[in-house]
Amino acid sequence: MLKLYFKATSGIVLEKLTKEDVLKAEEHFGVKLPREYVDLLHIQNGGYLLKDSINIDVEIENEHTLPIDYLLGIKENKGIMETKYLFSEWEIDHNQLIVISGDGHYFIVLDYSKDQNNPNVAYLNSDSGELIELFPTFYEFMNELKPEDDENSYDHEEEINQFLRNPNLVAAKKLVNSDNEDLIYQGIEYWGQTGKDKSEFNRLLLHIVQHTKFLSVQALVAGILWRKVASEEIQEKSAIQAVFDSIPDSPLDLVKEYKQKIVEELNG
Repeated sequence: MLKLYFKATSGIVLEKLTKEDVLKAEEHFGVKLPREYVDLLHIQNGGYLLKDSINIDVEIENEHTLPIDYLLGIKENKGIMETKYLFSEWEIDHNQLIVISGDGHYFIVLDYSKDQNNPNVAYLNSDSGELIELFPTFYEFMNELKPEDDENSYDHEEEINQFLRNPNLVAAKKLVNSDNEDLIYQGIEYWGQTGKDKSEFNRLLLHIVQHTKFLSVQALVAGILWRKVASEEIQEKSAIQAVFDSIPDSPLDLVKEYKQKIVEELNG
């Protein structure tokens, strides 16, 4: 289940991926992106990973396990489109690589040096420039990801899986009122899709966006509120103003963009 590759936590989640984003990226790099990578980003456009570690055959820094904290998404000048900037910062000279993860000391890249349509996944040492192939395809890389801490990383996976096997509004409301980020996120998403109990849902959204400690939940709720304004489900100026006032200042660019769009609606 692709959704469960990502945590619902991060400020590096980009806006929803579009076909245009993919086409622009492929034109920019002159390559074909792996279908599995694109499919994953259609579920969530980048973010921190639930499965954030990978076993490798080669030894790197005396280890056969490599942390993979996050996966970059695709948007203009963001995510993988920052590859050239990252390489210039670290004085790396590689023209056929695309950064999909890494902390600067090393990068995980799609390596197109052998095939412009089917890249392997490689480890790039930022200091030495050494390039080590990890997996022949992104599909194999993705399927080898695992939780770094098997005991703790999936504390709530079974609860989410139970909900997904039998999704219903009562269960969704329970998830929303939990204290776990992933459960809250899942509950809000489902409740919004049902279109039921709208007044209660709207009141809850205004409360959550103000008080949640989870940035991913804040971004999700701000996006839902903006779409309600854009679709004219929320029409009155006073109600739109209440939505704007409820969204706090946020370090997330996505939340800032939603607030700006709501301001434009108020001034329109």
